[in-house]
Amino acid sequence: MRDQLLELYRSYGFEVGECQDDAVALISEGGYFRNVEVVQLSESSQNAEKIKDDYVKIGYSARILKYKSIEETHEVLFDGFFKAACSNKKLLQEYQNFCTQQSKSLCHSTYEYISGAYLMDNRLEKDGLISRVTSMLTEDSNTARLIILEAAAGYGKTCTSFEIVANILNVHLGKVPMLAELSKNRKAAVFKYVLLSEIDKHFPTLSSPLVISEIKTGRVPLIIDGFDELLSRGNVQDMEENSASKKDAQTMLDTIAQLLHDNSCAKILLTTRRSSFISGEIFAQFIENQLGNCNAVRIQLMQPNISHWLGYERIDLLNRLNIDIKCISSPVLLNMLRNEPLNGYEIRYTTIDDILEQYLGLLLEREQTRQSIPIKKEEQLAIMEKLAANMVELDISSEGIDFIRLIIEEIIADKIQGYIERFRLIPSSNGDDGKASIATEEELIGALSHHALLDRISYNENRIGFLNEFIFGVMISNATINDHLAIETLTGKYLDIALTASANRSLKHKKALSNNIKPIINNVPPEQQLLADICLTSTLTRDYEGQYWDGIYFDSSFVINGEYSFKNCIFSGCTFNKTIICTEGFLSCQFYNCQFFDLRISHGETTNCELVFAGCSGHEEFASVAQRQQTEEIETVNYQRMVLEQFWKPGYDLAEPRKAPRTLFKGISQSDKKYISEAIKELVNKGILVQGVYSSLELSFDKIGEIRKICGRG
Repeated sequence: MRDQLLELYRSYGFEVGECQDDAVALISEGGYFRNVEVVQLSESSQNAEKIKDDYVKIGYSARILKYKSIEETHEVLFDGFFKAACSNKKLLQEYQNFCTQQSKSLCHSTYEYISGAYLMDNRLEKDGLISRVTSMLTEDSNTARLIILEAAAGYGKTCTSFEIVANILNVHLGKVPMLAELSKNRKAAVFKYVLLSEIDKHFPTLSSPLVISEIKTGRVPLIIDGFDELLSRGNVQDMEENSASKKDAQTMLDTIAQLLHDNSCAKILLTTRRSSFISGEIFAQFIENQLGNCNAVRIQLMQPNISHWLGYERIDLLNRLNIDIKCISSPVLLNMLRNEPLNGYEIRYTTIDDILEQYLGLLLEREQTRQSIPIKKEEQLAIMEKLAANMVELDISSEGIDFIRLIIEEIIADKIQGYIERFRLIPSSNGDDGKASIATEEELIGALSHHALLDRISYNENRIGFLNEFIFGVMISNATINDHLAIETLTGKYLDIALTASANRSLKHKKALSNNIKPIINNVPPEQQLLADICLTSTLTRDYEGQYWDGIYFDSSFVINGEYSFKNCIFSGCTFNKTIICTEGFLSCQFYNCQFFDLRISHGETTNCELVFAGCSGHEEFASVAQRQQTEEIETVNYQRMVLEQFWKPGYDLAEPRKAPRTLFKGISQSDKKYISEAIKELVNKGILVQGVYSSLELSFDKIGEIRKICGRG
């Protein structure tokens, strides 16, 4: 007990002073202050008062603390050093500022977080996301917990992060959560140092080793928003082929692993774009090899449920106006429509682009009066598009105000005098006969740098960026179509953002963007090529061969007509919801833990597409139509044994406890994969294999007798 106590105090920076059997002095000196805490180890301590008096005589401030338990002592130290009430009040203010910022981006409509459907370890859930994740981050368990929250750009990762933090602050008062937004911290390129920088920012009076120690105890739930931000120019393909990118990704994961190893009880939430390296083999291997004792869970935010946002009346009205409501699944547009009065919908909106133009028009008109900017709406829009183009070319999503002003100054350099002349024609806002209050180049540039489409991204730093990823994506896609952007720079996350924002646009816009990205689309990774197909054409525009697809969502608007196909591809955790499928669109493909809902299926000319399904649901009709039953005699093979020997190799004394489903098919001929799939299903039904973390399959050692019998090991 004494050793544990001393180690605990040392972790908080105390030095051990005088020690007696019934009392011990712990010294904390920091500059002007000299403090001693005398821990009384027994009720009848004879030495505690004497030790206290001795230290007081030589100038220390001393107090006696009666020891009850390590846990209670830890709580006292944690509350005293981390100042939970004060720290959480500051974080709650950040949440309020964030809500205000969101309201501002909605033309001062009321901001309200609306929880939607999500996939949790490939199970579709309809509600309870915030409370569920909060519970996982605050549970007093003795095991580590890693939660991966994935979503497309603009689908609410940051909003969800803030809601989870607010819920922790309101419900679990003893926890001190830490929210690190990596998109707003680009001071270092190495994740480890970015994390240390975030720790120093959140807890400036505490040492980073102490904070990391308390992250490992679970008292400081760690929420890292935008985990993939430091790899903005990277992609999954690069990481498999480019050693530098692969090393960067591995370094980030190793840093996370260090927080989850060595009897850690850390609770960590990572949010990331679905198209990041989280979908690749590197991350899958990280989960399998380094997180054996960690509870890992994966959550994917689905498209917003439009009925939750708009209600029957608004949806019915939009349908009567022939506006495809599926095209307005952006939370930004939904929030605006939610707060718009029903009167006048028919006048304002005829197409999806009308809705976006209405939203942008409100913001741009507001600038003409709010800041006395006499620049036409289309001119303002062009300036913002060029600003977005510059940011893409410079690989920045936010920057200091001075740098943003320099970019804007360069953009308007050839027109600035004309704009200034317009300023001079505006009557003074106070009704005087004098000139307008803004009449210099500096004032004009200052007004544009505080434009309604821009905002301060971080309340701790004076960094400026676009209101949100959706608006940034709209500006990038417009800049691409209007030739403001050097097309070869549109890669990585910026292409993702532009494509995702364009999924809500008109066919005319989609076609124009699709034509403009043709020079680069063949050179981007297949993952982004497929995203372009999903967002712009709603069908395949090329063949995809030998690719690994993770967590892709195919909705009812997507058509796989067989003109192009997926060949020898692996689909893991993907969802096909009312998708139109010709069976020839999938040849020799494997599906693991995928979900299929109400597919519309047609049969191509290929009689047997050689598809493999493992751990899937709703796929039965698809499998039946795509693959005829083989009538020839099959040689008797113990396929269950083949599966189990992937876990427990012949000649080995020990078995591997966990395997990713796809690894069970390695080295298996295409003709045998169907039977391996059936064997896996049979072993799961027998309870010999069980569903593990992150969609893995685990060996049930309670069934060791049956395992030995199947494997012929006596």
